[in-house]
Amino acid sequence: MIKGVLRGDKLLEFEDIYLEYKDDVYRFVNKLCCYQNSLSDDITQETFLKAYRNIAKFRGDSSIKTWLFTIAKNTFFSEIKKKKYENMSMESLEIVDAKGHDEPLDKIERRELLEITLTIIFNLPEKMQAVFLARIYSGDSYEKIAKDIGITVSSAKVLVFRARKHIKRQLREEYGYEV
Repeated sequence: MIKGVLRGDKLLEFEDIYLEYKDDVYRFVNKLCCYQNSLSDDITQETFLKAYRNIAKFRGDSSIKTWLFTIAKNTFFSEIKKKKYENMSMESLEIVDAKGHDEPLDKIERRELLEITLTIIFNLPEKMQAVFLARIYSGDSYEKIAKDIGITVSSAKVLVFRARKHIKRQLREEYGYEV
C-alpha cells in the first residue's frame, strides 16, 4: 500500500490507507484523550495529515497501523506540551504539588517531571491507564468510568489507587523523585 502511494497518485492511494485505519487510529486516540471526542477528532485529523506529509519517511520496520499509532501518540504528547489543553498539568494529575515554584529551574523540572509522569502513565496496562486518565484528567466520577469501561465502581477505584501507587513508585525508584 505504501509503495503504491510512493509510486502513483499519492492522494488516491493514501485514501485507501485512511479508510482502512481511520477507525483504529480514532479509537486509539480517543482512549488517550479520555473519550473527549473533539480532542480525539483534532488529533486523529492531525495524525493523518502528518502521515500524508511524511509517507516517504515510512521505512517499513513496523506495520502501517503501528506507524500511525506512533504518530498519533507523538501528536497527543505534542498537544500536551504546547499546553493547548491546560487542564493537563501536574495539578490536575494530583501527583505533585508544584504550587509556589516560580523559578525558571523549577518550571523546567516540573515540565520534565510531567513528561516522565506521562511516559509512566502511557506504559500502564491499557485498562488501568484508561481508568486513571478518565478519573484524573477528565475528572469523571467512578460511576461514569465504571459504566463507560464496563467494570464495577470498586474496580475503578482499585485501578486508580494502583495506578497512583505505581506512578509514585516509578518516579521514586526509576527517576529519584519523592512525591
